Amino acid sequence: MTSLGFYQAKYFSRSSRIGDKMYTYIFNTINPNLRTHDTHITQKLLNLISGIEHVRYDICKNHCVCYAGYPNARACPICNTPRHQPNGKPWDTFDYLPITHRIKLFMSHPSYAKKFHQYPYKLWKSHQLGILRDI
Repeated sequence: MTSLGFYQAKYFSRSSRIGDKMYTYIFNTINPNLRTHDTHITQKLLNLISGIEHVRYDICKNHCVCYAGYPNARACPICNTPRHQPNGKPWDTFDYLPITHRIKLFMSHPSYAKKFHQYPYKLWKSHQLGILRDI
């Protein structure tokens, strides 16, 4: 029965905050030495520790557009579907990591940072007249 409850909680955790809390509760009950947080709390902790926060954009129910380009639109400019459900929530969302945070993550890895800093020197060293190489 425990595995069935665990499976049910995992299934609902994909679609709702309540399901996620239920999954976390069952996991913590079964594994008292391995305490875990629900995804909402984990995400907040990661944001606090890393300083990196994602941006959430609404997207069309039919995936026609991301409303980042249409911040004041009330309906999809392609299929004319309302932006929000009757309860006021968006039909779907898209999570985006801004480019500045991606570069910070990229540069925090020592081998990538070294390659990034060596690239201009290697390009200059291998320069040949009349050949453009960095476009």
